[in-house]
Amino acid sequence: MSTSKVAIQLPSLDDAQVTHIITMPLAHALLGESAYRDEDVNFLKMEVKQFIDVLIVQTWHRYWKGLSRESKQLEKDELALQEEWLAIMQEGATPGVKMIKAYLSRLRRVLTIHACYQDQKSIEELKTQQKTLEVMLAAAHNDDGKLDEVDSESYSFLP
Repeated sequence: MSTSKVAIQLPSLDDAQVTHIITMPLAHALLGESAYRDEDVNFLKMEVKQFIDVLIVQTWHRYWKGLSRESKQLEKDELALQEEWLAIMQEGATPGVKMIKAYLSRLRRVLTIHACYQDQKSIEELKTQQKTLEVMLAAAHNDDGKLDEVDSESYSFLP
């Protein structure tokens, strides 16, 4: 599993060029015709422009901070998943149902985040792990329905 592709530096407000795109439509949506100078509807009143700029900057920073926090958490979760995966798949390991369920829970959370960022490679790797562990869990619960879905040679470590 590749470690967080989301961890790359998120663009600044200037780099994303958001203010150039959203200023006029946002001013019109919030304040209507009163946002514009009387003589020309192509220019905003100075006070309106300042207000909209502050609004955009504050919103951008809020989202940027949330995405940065999510990216850091994703990195931690991926490292924990890798360590847990190695522990579960280690030769001679006998992971319990509780350990498998905890792993699956964390895996689903990471899958959700990767789905938001459309990281197909990581999603495929995680889904393979998910299927393997679901089979192990089914074996622990003696659920033959799940075991039939899997090629027995691929999972020869199962009882």
